[in-house]
Amino acid sequence: MIIYKSTVKKFVNDVFANKIDEEIDRSCLRALGRSVLKTEGASWRHSLGYMERVVREAELPDDCGILIEYVIPSTFKRIDFIVSGKDDEANSNFIIVELKQWEKAGSTNKDSIVTTFLAGNPECHRSIIMISN
Repeated sequence: MIIYKSTVKKFVNDVFANKIDEEIDRSCLRALGRSVLKTEGASWRHSLGYMERVVREAELPDDCGILIEYVIPSTFKRIDFIVSGKDDEANSNFIIVELKQWEKAGSTNKDSIVTTFLAGNPECHRSIIMISN
């Protein structure tokens, strides 16, 4: 299931028009039969404003795909943000972005592990996924 699906052009326009959270809320209501929590909507509005700038400044083609809150089938896990498209040789490509509301994170000596403040613990270890080819 995908909560929001559009092109880069529509995503940029939805964020610029300050209606991205409304679009996601409508989609969530259709797909899940419920509205999003106010805190979740505020989180999306905040995070997706940053992602809109990243997408716009990367000068991605207008027809690239944007997927938000992709629920992985047969799991409760979700991918926050996906950009999809084709390269110059028509190969399919995608970028997965995990959005966090962390104010800061620190490095560790472990691969793909950072420390951040979570649940009152300033040294909570969190894994991050890094994908490369």
